Amino acid sequence: WTDVLDRAGRFDLAVFTYVFSHRLAPRIDAARAAHFCQGFEGYAPHLGDFADEIDRFYRALPDTICVSEELATLCRERFGKRCAVITPMVEDRFQPIDRPPPGAVRSLLIPGIFEMYTKGVEMALDVAARIAERQRIEIVRLSTFPQSEEERRRFPPSRFLCGESPASVAATMQRMDLTVTLPTGEEGFGLPALESLAS
Repeated sequence: WTDVLDRAGRFDLAVFTYVFSHRLAPRIDAARAAHFCQGFEGYAPHLGDFADEIDRFYRALPDTICVSEELATLCRERFGKRCAVITPMVEDRFQPIDRPPPGAVRSLLIPGIFEMYTKGVEMALDVAARIAERQRIEIVRLSTFPQSEEERRRFPPSRFLCGESPASVAATMQRMDLTVTLPTGEEGFGLPALESLAS
């Protein structure tokens, strides 16, 4: 990516979506920069070592687009940001495929990062384990983080998908009978739930 940025020239606008994406800022020549906030990284226990970097990131980009009013309130009150709120958008690739209604649930999808408590993955795995006790079912985990030993010990899924492309995520959701996603209030909304509904 850094080679691409070096060849890209000047941008009118650079939009940073995640705390670590801002590390590329010195290599991006842009007239203006903004923050697209889909969730506050400061809530993540597994990012505790990066608390200072998260704080600097949020203060460095005052112009912010948030996906919920709760996030906008946090950004305004804690970091003095200028915020606009837009509703979450679902890509066109998340749509139904031609298949018969599933009837009995034979496949179950649990999306989200296990270590991020706001995703509710631990509770979803407990639900999956209960279902698996009563019937044969394929449990598919989908995460942007690799599977941890703690998660593997808690309940190993049939398949664990990590770092998948958006097209692969959409195709997986289209084939699932049921998605279990249990985000907390801090999460603000559940994009995987919207994507699953659209699929």
